[in-house]
Amino acid sequence: MTPRRRAPCVTFVLAIAAAACGERAPVAGDPCSSSPGVDSCFDPTHLLTCRAFRWHLDPCRGPKGCASGVCDRAIAAKDDSCSEIGSRACSMEGSALLRCDGYRMVPIDTCRGERGCSRESPHGEPLCHRGAPQIGDECVPRGGSRCGADGKSVLQCSTSTQRMVLERTCRGPRGCFEGKDRDGASGPPDPGMLACDRSVGDVGDPCVGGPVGAFSADGMRLLECKDRRLVPGKECSCIGTWDGNIEDLAQWLDFDRALSRCPCLRVWNGSNGYVVYEPNLFYLAVYRARAEP
Repeated sequence: MTPRRRAPCVTFVLAIAAAACGERAPVAGDPCSSSPGVDSCFDPTHLLTCRAFRWHLDPCRGPKGCASGVCDRAIAAKDDSCSEIGSRACSMEGSALLRCDGYRMVPIDTCRGERGCSRESPHGEPLCHRGAPQIGDECVPRGGSRCGADGKSVLQCSTSTQRMVLERTCRGPRGCFEGKDRDGASGPPDPGMLACDRSVGDVGDPCVGGPVGAFSADGMRLLECKDRRLVPGKECSCIGTWDGNIEDLAQWLDFDRALSRCPCLRVWNGSNGYVVYEPNLFYLAVYRARAEP
């Protein structure tokens, strides 16, 4: 019996060895062995890597691309395949921070700051300079509440969608700002606190507390907080005028007598628009008006 001839070479998993044996080079999706050291550059911008007994083609978007089996993953795009769980990269446009979940790169934070997503050094970890967020931005749930980019809202990160959602509106003159009024009425803010001026609102806005939730934007009506939403309340039917300094207004007005007749007092000041006072809100709120009443 004539002995069978052996194949001229042994099949290897590496693309180069396969080509030397005259066989088809492996492609993404082909089976492979998970032995260490089998990764190779498929081309200057892709790494052919064996993961979970299948070949995967990982993009190498960093400036060094793929060389000698080493993939530069300093830059990535959403849904890029990856293997190192927890590794991070900046998006191609530098506006987002991405993280590898073991299979693909997923956005975890939006970087709207002046420096966007960047690295302090070529080998440093990517840093996300967040800036002011917008509704729908990717986020990390443990990041806490932040003032929105419009300056009139507080946003928080949803644990279910990992995107920024509206927590509450801040339609008052001061909007959303860093710091908390020391006495709840006036003066410079204390640092390190997030404050929301909710003295002005619209019907349907989310709210907490009560019974007086806010004034309407035109200063004509009180809004009450019911079932965590602002609803129409009493009208501000009393009107006065004041041309002096706005800080002196409280001393000039006889609030006890005026408020015994009206739920709130609406005063016109030529330089500041409407000034509406209601004792349950503990401060004067300034409103811009279209025309003098």
